[in-house]
This record gives sequence, C-alpha cells and structure tokens, in this order.
Amino acid sequence: MVDTGEKLQIVCGAPNIAAGQLVPVATVGTTLPNGATITKATIRGVESSGMLCAEDELGLGSDHSGIKVLTHGIVGQPIDPSLN
Repeated sequence: MVDTGEKLQIVCGAPNIAAGQLVPVATVGTTLPNGATITKATIRGVESSGMLCAEDELGLGSDHSGIKVLTHGIVGQPIDPSLN
C-alpha cells in the first residue's frame, strides 16, 4: 500500500523500492510529461491505482534504473524538483 494521504494499492517492480521511502506517485488521471495518462490497471493479476515514478518518467532527467527516491517533500503534495 502507498500512502498519498489516502491508502492506494500500487503495483511496482522497480529494484530499488523499499517500505518507508518518500517517492513520487502518479495517481489515476495524472498526465505525465510524455503525454501518457495514468489509468487503473491490472498488473500480474493485481489492481494498481497509480504508478511510482522514475526520474525520466517525470521529465527530470534520463535515469530509468529505478524509482526516484526523494529527500524532501510532503506526502500528498506535488514534488518540487529543485529540492530533490
């Protein structure tokens, strides 16, 4: 479960994800910089209500090796790329 201010079930296969991390989340309805809009999806038989994002998916760089782990931010609020 992911806490965005509400508990969401989000499926993630990134190698660097761990409990307790502060990470960027694109919830259902979010449009990413590449134009893709997040929808509910079933991944490996489990419903997913969003996506945990890598740097490149947010338009913040080219790293796609794992989820962007943030060092600052407030749960449920937009990220400030200058702080992370």
